[in-house]
This record gives sequence, C-alpha cells and structure tokens, in this order.
Amino acid sequence: YDGRGMYVLSREGKYLKTIMPYPVDMPLEKIKGLRCFVTAGGRKIPIMEEQRGGFYPSMVYTPRVAPAVSKDGKIAFSGGGRVQGPARIFDLMVIGTDGSTPTGSLLGPVISTRGGGWAATEGVFFAVSSDDKTVYASFQGRLVRTGWTGNEEAKPFGPETLKDARGVAVDAKGQVYVASAGGGKVLVLSPEGAEVRSIAVEAPDAIAVHPKSGDLYVLTVKPGAKPWDPLTGKLLKLSPEGKELAALPLPAAPKVGPTEQTTMSGRCMALDGSAEPPLVWIGNASKDST
Repeated sequence: YDGRGMYVLSREGKYLKTIMPYPVDMPLEKIKGLRCFVTAGGRKIPIMEEQRGGFYPSMVYTPRVAPAVSKDGKIAFSGGGRVQGPARIFDLMVIGTDGSTPTGSLLGPVISTRGGGWAATEGVFFAVSSDDKTVYASFQGRLVRTGWTGNEEAKPFGPETLKDARGVAVDAKGQVYVASAGGGKVLVLSPEGAEVRSIAVEAPDAIAVHPKSGDLYVLTVKPGAKPWDPLTGKLLKLSPEGKELAALPLPAAPKVGPTEQTTMSGRCMALDGSAEPPLVWIGNASKDST
C-alpha cells in the first residue's frame, strides 16, 4: 500500500495484481461507496475525488500506514484524512482482498481527528482481533478499539501507562501487544484493555506476533539529530517471555527533505507467519521508497 494504490505480491516479491483501484470487472454491487460513471456499454469509469488526489476519498498526504488483514478477507487501513472545517478527520478504511467494499462502504468509524496541518509522522498502525470482530488502531500516540462499520464508535483502549503508542498486534489468545515508544517497552494487554505484563524494548515502533510460536518481532526506529537525518534501528526477535532470540541491525533509511520527514517518513514491517521459516518484510516509507 503506497497511499494511492494497494498491490498483491507473491512470497517471492513478484507482482500478482492490483486491488486498489478495484479490478475493472468488479460488479457494481461489490464496490458500494465508491463513485464511478457507467457508460451505456457497461464500462465503469472511476470518478476522481475533487481535491483529494485520487479515485478514492481521503488519499491526499497519506502518512505511514501499516494495514491489517482479517481472516475473512477484510483489510483495515487509512488514508490522509478528509478536511472538515479546521480539522482533518481520519477514518478507518476497509476494502476486501479482492478490491471490493465488503462492509458496503469504504469509510468506517472515525479513528482520529487533528487540527489541520500535515499527517502525523508516527504513522497509523492497525491490528485485528483473533475473532475478526474488532479493529485496533494506533495513531497520534493513542490506541483505539472499534468495529468495521461507520456506526461503531472508536473508543480509547489500554491503560494510562501507555505512552506514545505505535505498532499494535494481536496474538492467538486475543491479547493485544502495543509498542509504547514513550515508555521504552511493549505492553501486553488483555482483550479488555488491562495491562498483563510489559517487555522492555528501546525505541519500539512496528511490531508483529507470530500466530503459532507467539514470538514477538519488533522494529526499533531512532530518528537522526535533525528532522531530515536518516532513521536508524534494528529488527528484534523476542520469545513470548521477552527473551532476545535474534537482532538484525538495519541500514539507515534514505535521507528525505524536512517536509517529507514531517509527513511520510519511517519504516514499515509485515510478518509472513505462514512461511517456514517466517519471513519479515521491511520497507522505508518516504516519497520515493515504500
């Protein structure tokens, strides 16, 4: 996902298909909530969203986003927000793994608002509960819990000890893991939001939990001395108890300009837990690299 489109790759990194924009042969009843013009011959022509930079709403100035996929094929993600008066509103956005809108609308619950300006540097992280009913979203340093549709309110989730929330993940038991960048640890929360335990990690950012072993993968990110300096960090593999099993230093992320650092920079990570051995994908989110 690069803020304008979403693409499916093979485990080897080969391009397979594009699901955003939706496939041209997608039936109209499967793309409710997306505007298009239908010709007399039945051809679908997407309508450009005015002042929003694409065929989908809220896609301008998209920040670093870590989508999550449910077992039944729904993808939770976000765009760059929609302007409403002096505020910028960020919605949960939902498409299917086939490019459809399975909930009947692209836009779901509001997950955050901010008073104008650019999208947040820290990014937007998503996770889905083990029963596929709940979406967790971490944005602007706070963690919320919500459902998939717009009539479900996003509510704060987690204890007051959670400082500067970043990456979020869910294990097979339904426990929620969230990186507390301001606290230097990863918190493990019950499905009700109570703190179960914590794992000390310096500068945690994106995280993932292996669905079978319960091993925790943590991407640490340290900014440079100046806002536009390269980011540094490493990938950690920890046991479910928090013991370090492996560490991989990462090369510095490419340098970006001050404006790009403010809006789109950072690293992204995804875990392929079905591979043997597990595969970890890491990308640099910036103007020229995702």
